[in-house]
Amino acid sequence: MRFGLPSCNGTFEFPDDCWEKAGMNTFKPSACAYSVIGPPYPQDACLPASSPPWSLVAIREIEPCSRQLTQGIPAAPLFATKGRLIRILRGFENNDPMPPIWIYEAKTNGYRYRIQHGVHRFYSSIAAGFTHIPAVVEEPFLLSRHDRNCP
Repeated sequence: MRFGLPSCNGTFEFPDDCWEKAGMNTFKPSACAYSVIGPPYPQDACLPASSPPWSLVAIREIEPCSRQLTQGIPAAPLFATKGRLIRILRGFENNDPMPPIWIYEAKTNGYRYRIQHGVHRFYSSIAAGFTHIPAVVEEPFLLSRHDRNCP
């Protein structure tokens, strides 16, 4: 399935099988964003252990990222883990709380923020029809991996 990006003329491809396996064919959002959990966050959220509070951010203010690997490695697909996509979409369908994404202020290319962590939740939110996303605004790579709540 192809979806449009809310702040530009770009589009992205979302795996049809993920959408169907998650039961999203009839999904209609009942809020502007998915349900969010507060700290302490699960380890796979990769958020700083001492995160500031999350806030709702308009998706159109966040720069869409493209997954391009460097140094001769072929480009990675945007959604390398379909299982994660299905879990996220089912969470939307069931209104399960999820961690916020991690963004930082960048003010480049006409966007206010860039994504540090949470690309799957970001693109899944767009596909699901949400206009906002729960986000922690924090400096990029401010802490070492050992100081973050990250496996």
